[in-house]
Amino acid sequence: MRAKSLWIFYPSVQLHYAINQNKELFEKMDNKIDKLPELNRDVVNTINALNKDYDNPLEYDESKNVIFQSVGDRKYTLGVDFIGPSAFIAEMNGIDENSIFEFQYQSRIMGGHLLFPTDIYKVKSKPKSLNQIRSYRFEERIDYFLFELSLFSVGKNKVEASAGVFEGNRKWFEQFGKFPEFVDFFKLNDFVSENYEVYDLSSLDDYGHMRFIQEQPDVKYKNDYKKALMEAYSHNYKNYIKGCVSAIQKRDERIKKLIG
Repeated sequence: MRAKSLWIFYPSVQLHYAINQNKELFEKMDNKIDKLPELNRDVVNTINALNKDYDNPLEYDESKNVIFQSVGDRKYTLGVDFIGPSAFIAEMNGIDENSIFEFQYQSRIMGGHLLFPTDIYKVKSKPKSLNQIRSYRFEERIDYFLFELSLFSVGKNKVEASAGVFEGNRKWFEQFGKFPEFVDFFKLNDFVSENYEVYDLSSLDDYGHMRFIQEQPDVKYKNDYKKALMEAYSHNYKNYIKGCVSAIQKRDERIKKLIG
């Protein structure tokens, strides 16, 4: 089963996406949506507009459809990544195609995208980037990824399988300062509390309340590592979808208001 939708991008001052539900055309495009120049350009323009006085602005090479950022004497290549719920994990949890389309429809907006360096580092002999770690080690859970980043920023990250990738990107992260500055730069404030504690998005209740993540699930000594990861991070996935989409939509509104 493949969830179907189409995202047509119309750049504007608000950097808001007009969405057309043309399922047949989306199926033909498949994953090419993430490579659309309009998406890269709009994310770069948005982040730069939100951080006008920043010393290391993002650069977009339209001819190559590549995003760069110079930090000190190093030039990073960055990729735009969708941080909404995973259609694959939703399918694995028995969520129907129409529901998958609906949450994609609601979260494939500016607030549902983030930038990461594309540099590759070895994880148990396998090459991984930051976004691949978010997918591979945290099963697409942006909340648990951010929690680990919050620990990394104070030298306390505990996930062995992703430590090398975080460490390899240390200088890129350090340009922002600590975790709170990273959150503020990318306007991820709806994923954390006022004290920058990371919300467990799967804990969203009917009153809009959420718990904070306290620790990563322990899967180190499980025999079937991949199965253990899936079980640890995909529990209550329907509620995670609700919490994640809510945070993305709030972030999207925050961005629009700040840009004006």
